[in-house]
Amino acid sequence: MPTARRQQFVRGKLRDEYEAARQETDATKISFALDYAALQLDTIKIQAASLTKLNCDPLYHNKREI
Repeated sequence: MPTARRQQFVRGKLRDEYEAARQETDATKISFALDYAALQLDTIKIQAASLTKLNCDPLYHNKREI
């Protein structure tokens, strides 16, 4: 994650989702949750790469309104 705040947000969201499904025993629901988690992880990786690239771009931080 590009920032500590984003890391904290993602970790908190993950913890909340885990706690909500902790006692689940239905194999179909568990399988769906794992598939959904994998999809979300892919999305987070793409977002993190994009935000990191943007955050490292000096032109982004020096843009001025014309």
